[in-house]
Amino acid sequence: MKSYQMPAELFGKTGEHIPDQRLLDEHELQPEDVLDIIYHFDINSKGIYRIATHDQLDIKFITAPEFNESHRVRPDGFISLPYVGDVKVVGFTVEQLKGRLAELYKEILIEPQFYITVPKYQTNIKELKQNLYHPAYGLSREILVRGDHRASFPLIGDVDVKHKTVSALRKMLNKRYGRLNTALQVDLLLKRTQSSKVFVFGEVGQPGAFPIQKPISILSLIALAGGASSDAELSSVLTLRRENNEMVARVYDIRESIRTGKAAISYLMPDDIVFIPKTRLAEAGDIARMLGDVILFNGFGFSFSYRVDSKDN
Repeated sequence: MKSYQMPAELFGKTGEHIPDQRLLDEHELQPEDVLDIIYHFDINSKGIYRIATHDQLDIKFITAPEFNESHRVRPDGFISLPYVGDVKVVGFTVEQLKGRLAELYKEILIEPQFYITVPKYQTNIKELKQNLYHPAYGLSREILVRGDHRASFPLIGDVDVKHKTVSALRKMLNKRYGRLNTALQVDLLLKRTQSSKVFVFGEVGQPGAFPIQKPISILSLIALAGGASSDAELSSVLTLRRENNEMVARVYDIRESIRTGKAAISYLMPDDIVFIPKTRLAEAGDIARMLGDVILFNGFGFSFSYRVDSKDN
């Protein structure tokens, strides 16, 4: 009797393990999904510091000490200076701001000379951290997708997530949070999806629908369905997944993956369909007949494309 060692990834892992995050990134968000959002602050940039909102600026005029003042940069990025009024300072380096002020004051003072210091900086980051910090979660939060396909995020409020994937929402959130502070970035992970179903037909002990809360492997689904029958042709396991407006069919050689021990088995997502045939599926026409005869797919109004995924893909 031959024995084989197979990686656990073929069957999926239990507990808190989440399969390949690249797969979960393409999950289209649904009501009752739960997300983890984690906040990161990049405060160790080696570039020249640029003035930000809420920074404190001390401006000392050598030739006109009566103009000396300490300024806190307003949320709109401006400060108010004697005789010249509001001046935008956010985004300037100290040297750039000195040049800007020299231009503004040359009509008021003879050879204006002054120096600028920033005794308190990155105060906006500290305030953001204080606003984001939660005693139970630290700088992360659990976010629930509500029944109206909206989710509420700290500091930016409600966001419509309908038809958005996890990766698309992450990109959008980073843009929104980046407007608050360029040092702020977020990671967004799918923690839990609503209870959904995958379907298995053909040569298994108990064909039908099975509820899942996370993506599972094809082999895990076969095990849930009571295992493959002795007539099952595991070299031609068919999966179907809805992608945009079509159903995409793929064929996997599970027998070869088990024999070689290579984790080439795809993870299944909600509403995926798996079919275990009796005979090897070689042509697109074979798949069309199987879909029509066994899964009663005719009349659903979907088109489907066909691709054989090799065991190494």
